[in-house]
Amino acid sequence: MLRSIDLYDEYFNWLGSMNDIPLSREYSFEEFEMPPAFLTGVISDREVDMDGDGTFDYLEIGVEVEVLEAGNYVVDASQLRDIYYNYVNVRNSEFSYLDAGTQIVVLTLNGPTIHASGIDPSFVAQINLWDEYFNTLDFAYDVPLSREYFYTEFDAPGAHLTGIITDQGVDTDNPPDGKFDYLEIGVQIEVSEAGTYIVEADGLDEEGNFISAWGISTAYLSTGTQFVYVQLDGLPIYGRSFNPSRILSLSLYDEDYNYLGSLNDMPLSRTYLYTEFDA
Repeated sequence: MLRSIDLYDEYFNWLGSMNDIPLSREYSFEEFEMPPAFLTGVISDREVDMDGDGTFDYLEIGVEVEVLEAGNYVVDASQLRDIYYNYVNVRNSEFSYLDAGTQIVVLTLNGPTIHASGIDPSFVAQINLWDEYFNTLDFAYDVPLSREYFYTEFDAPGAHLTGIITDQGVDTDNPPDGKFDYLEIGVQIEVSEAGTYIVEADGLDEEGNFISAWGISTAYLSTGTQFVYVQLDGLPIYGRSFNPSRILSLSLYDEDYNYLGSLNDMPLSRTYLYTEFDA
């Protein structure tokens, strides 16, 4: 059975569809060619301390691939998990030319991200094998590591969220028109290693009513306690006609977009009326 067929014009305007279309017969998977490469199901793992400080900079994963046809392939490891199905938001992919035979593709998973999660991983949640055009050739779920790793074994991130935020409506018009152009969120960060960091804000809430507001800010931060300010456009707030009182997610990343922590469902200093923002 074919699940769906969709028809579009040249501008990708949808013109119609068919769903659950029966094929003329049942096809056996054995009638089709084998993929040019597949996962053997074997992985290796080890911790790596690059700077000799006694904690690990990253977790190295070696993924075994059986290659029938030499070519370009992509191996992707997505998330780690503990025995309670708590997930570590870490990922890495490697694009490689692989000769025929049994090959090992090495991926490195960021240690500070593992530390920031507070989770002790025992499994790789998902491993994918794609060809150079990102067609899926094979995948594996919940692949066990050689041991349970404790998050405290890995390097602490160079910055973390303190849990303190500020907020205010900002009118940027000249002259001011008395309406807010955006909602500004100030996020306090404790920085132990100077560098470039990214703060992302996503979603506002009014007692279960979701407002799709998003903002991002990138800043070089010196050591110490710093504030990073993120601006959320006021138009979605007015357009939804809801009065936000909470921000749903604030996330911190390093300059390579490795996850370093988040705050969820944080109360604002007050409820903002949607009519306070520009129409």
